[in-house]
Amino acid sequence: MKEVEIKIQVDNLEEIAQLLAKKGCVFTQAFTQDDIVYIPNNEPTVPVPAGVNVLRIRREAEKTKFTLKRSDVDNHLSKLECELEISDPEQMEKIIGLLDYKEIAHTTKTRRICKINDFEICLDHVNELGDYLEIEKITDENPLAVQKEMLDYLSALGVDVSKRVGVGYDVLYVRKLNSK
Repeated sequence: MKEVEIKIQVDNLEEIAQLLAKKGCVFTQAFTQDDIVYIPNNEPTVPVPAGVNVLRIRREAEKTKFTLKRSDVDNHLSKLECELEISDPEQMEKIIGLLDYKEIAHTTKTRRICKINDFEICLDHVNELGDYLEIEKITDENPLAVQKEMLDYLSALGVDVSKRVGVGYDVLYVRKLNSK
């Protein structure tokens, strides 16, 4: 199973939330996620090529999770994802360093989630990057077909999909840093 997703930069999260609520979407309370993302030291930039492991430590409320992501096609929002809860993030950071990985991004976002049909929809405010809608599905189906299904669904709701972003927040963050 893979995580297939689409990210869209949006102007008004509340307007999007209202559109989705009319279709039965009930959002969680907002919560914060603090992510540190790592890539191999020998990778000069992001996004990394298909097949390269990207590691993440995510702090969220009382939990901390370690995640490995790997895109196996040239579609950076379709990935194998393995995740587990960890009790000692500082020790995990040391392990990541010993594996010869480097930190490339540290992002913090406020997120609300709802589940509708086979989709998980997230409304994110990402510090320093802005507001985004993320829609994802865990599936074995063709990633491009799933992404088309997602775009069609959002368009039918009246969501402007013209500001679609083809990379993750870590890559957007690095690009922003490099543009300064």
